[in-house]
Amino acid sequence: MKFMCVAMDFDGCLAYYNDDKTGLFKIFTDIGFTEDEARDAYGDVDEAEGISLNSLVRSLERKSGRTIDRNGLEEKLSSWIESSVTLFPDVLKFLEKVKASGTPIAIVTFGNKEFQTQKIKTSKIIYDELVVTPKDGEKFLALGKLLKHYGAPIVFVDDKPKELDNARKHLAETEISLFRIIRPIGSHINKDAEFEHPEIKNLEEILS
Repeated sequence: MKFMCVAMDFDGCLAYYNDDKTGLFKIFTDIGFTEDEARDAYGDVDEAEGISLNSLVRSLERKSGRTIDRNGLEEKLSSWIESSVTLFPDVLKFLEKVKASGTPIAIVTFGNKEFQTQKIKTSKIIYDELVVTPKDGEKFLALGKLLKHYGAPIVFVDDKPKELDNARKHLAETEISLFRIIRPIGSHINKDAEFEHPEIKNLEEILS
């Protein structure tokens, strides 16, 4: 099927952290927190508002009662992003094929806009449009705008069942094809979906 736009999530779909985020947590263990405390802070803000240095610091300060000196932390965060964000093996070839076909590429991701944009720029992937949604579960709003801009049908690939389910509830099957990608690394592998979504392991499967 010829799609008017190929839309994809970023984390767990196109890329992953090659250190399981241990480098991120080390930023905070180096200033006196335990890794468990850093992981708890990550869990608190991950789906609530998205990860950023500010959100992690606020969570740790709130729980510990400490005031954190942020001097030098942004630089450490940037260094960690550059060393840890890694593309899955099929991504670059797939994006090149889509680009060569003339089909627009959109990255639709949830989280803190600055943090997500920094990761995506670091990955050096090619795309035509980047949309960072501020609320978990609301990618369907961005997909609706892509439909209005590019026309139907479009395709959307994500590893998170919640986003795919919400897209199916709000957008017609004739307008958008939804695929759940199952990667060997990801935080949503064992989560159940409300609807049945075709499952793929390689992005090129959506082109067949």
